[in-house]
Amino acid sequence: MTPLSLALAFSGGAALTGLTISALRQAAQLLTGEELLPEGPPPPVPAEWLFYGGARPEVSGWPPKSVLAVFGLKNLPASVVRQVVATSQIVGVPVDTLAAVIAHESGWKPHALYFRDKNDDGTPRKTPFVAAGLCQLTTAAHLEGFDTWEKVKAVASWSVERQLAEVVLPLWYKYRGLSGAHPGHGLMLNFLPDKAGESPETVLGEKGAAGFSGKVYSMNRGFDPTKKGTITIADVYASAARVCRAAKGVRVLASGKLWVPRTRPQNAPAKPTAAPLQLATHTTPAAKAEPPAEPSVDKPAAANQPAPSVTAPGPTSTVSTLAPVTDSNPLPVSTVAAQTALVSSMLEHVKEPATKPAPPLEPSPKPTLLTSVESNVSMSSTPTVKLTDPSRGLLLAAIRSGTEEPVTWVDLPWEGRGVTAGMRLTLKVSAHAVRAPVHVDGMGTLLLRLPVTYREQLEICRLRRWFPLTQSISDAIWFAARRMSPVTLGKWDTPEHQKESSRKMGTVEWSVQFNEKLDSQIPLGGWNRLWAPEGKEWIVHPKIAQRGKSGAVNYGLHGADGAPIQPPGTAHDWEHWDYSQTLRAMQWEGTDPTGAKVSVLDVLRKVGMPKEILAPFSAI
Repeated sequence: MTPLSLALAFSGGAALTGLTISALRQAAQLLTGEELLPEGPPPPVPAEWLFYGGARPEVSGWPPKSVLAVFGLKNLPASVVRQVVATSQIVGVPVDTLAAVIAHESGWKPHALYFRDKNDDGTPRKTPFVAAGLCQLTTAAHLEGFDTWEKVKAVASWSVERQLAEVVLPLWYKYRGLSGAHPGHGLMLNFLPDKAGESPETVLGEKGAAGFSGKVYSMNRGFDPTKKGTITIADVYASAARVCRAAKGVRVLASGKLWVPRTRPQNAPAKPTAAPLQLATHTTPAAKAEPPAEPSVDKPAAANQPAPSVTAPGPTSTVSTLAPVTDSNPLPVSTVAAQTALVSSMLEHVKEPATKPAPPLEPSPKPTLLTSVESNVSMSSTPTVKLTDPSRGLLLAAIRSGTEEPVTWVDLPWEGRGVTAGMRLTLKVSAHAVRAPVHVDGMGTLLLRLPVTYREQLEICRLRRWFPLTQSISDAIWFAARRMSPVTLGKWDTPEHQKESSRKMGTVEWSVQFNEKLDSQIPLGGWNRLWAPEGKEWIVHPKIAQRGKSGAVNYGLHGADGAPIQPPGTAHDWEHWDYSQTLRAMQWEGTDPTGAKVSVLDVLRKVGMPKEILAPFSAI
């Protein structure tokens, strides 16, 4: 008898709110026995799971009967680990998703409690707002037996085992059968289930908005570290990903032992967007729980301390949570210094490059200073420029004369989002932003990533049969790539500094500095691999139409958390350039899972991208 059949037999097919601890413990006992650990590396995971580095899609984990060692779980008894696996088998949701959501919400602290009995103005609330326990349960979850705040508050006094049986199990049984639900989707089910499954760009909360949207933002503004004024589903995904990545692929077995796969987990694509890099700022008082002191396998404890998040109660909210418990967003800490330390420690986790299988290292062909012997780049028509000269037009001139550096193509798995959801292609993208040789007066010939205007990019794409990136493809590149720290130049703190930086940002001097800072991050032998970010991209985006013919949208420079420094922006027209506005090449067609060639242009046409935006590429 499987744990699932045992549990259903015990409940007589009735609502699972009637399950008791003893029944779930019986199911968990079936998971004991000898652990047969695999000798090889983990099997591959679907593309959408790569974002959640180390998390597995198998309902019972991989190896079977194991759970990702998310924050707070690995110090609990082995019986709890088996109970978690049994719960996942009953509800049919991946055990790593279930474990990550609980770690996010409470850090696996059963006594986590969020209690608010006053309004913003200090007046008493008619009914206190309470979120309690492992899942930060509220009355808005409409779970049988928890219809008053007093009953919800009592959950915080229960043991982990009791909450798994009487709260977690019936709560997640509503979502039974979601066998492919990745941690981000699981967190949405626990956060705002009515929005789960919508496009990652869907806005959940907006600063200053009236009604429910405004409440969501004000109570979860830590999801908006760049202060863009909105919180999206992508932000929720990224927050869940941090919890998973902090475990570094380490798993807890049914015996309670820790196990590390032979190779590290992949840390790559899915959804790259903002997630909280600081404690969420709430309109409600912070939970009273102290930050847990649980170190990761090889990082300081501060790096993994999760944090609570709050969902504004409202008619569309099913489960209300505290501020996201992630390695970047720990349980309430009282000082700014503590928050800063947590962020710094978190960044050390995220900065680790993806470790997916890669070809053997080869000698790097990337020295900045070149001679005709050192590179296969033609320098017969290399222009001579001064550091003070504008950098505009240099790459286009190289493309026209065929003197640019030959592109190193790499395969990029891409899965569509939003209107392109369900589309899967393997695309060919350049390992680096396109470079060309430039003879700089007094410095010799340098091979540089050169900036382009969007207007220039249109011509380059036609000449080379390339296609611009989209936002989701740019995100996929960052998550699949070896990570680099984004390079920004200049000072912008005073009007004088702003004027000087604005004057230099389009010069050859700043392009040289930009390249030096990027090249210093690429180790010898690593040049033929995909690296990012290497600048911002001009992307194909519906917002281009806002400026008419001269419209353009730039995007990118992803930070360590996957959030772009530059969200899709329309501040510049198609004549703008600066040192960081580089060109990442992409071939105009990809390969679908059947092996058939598919035009990216046709994909965008079918999903309704405005004709005027796609018109320049119709000749490709």
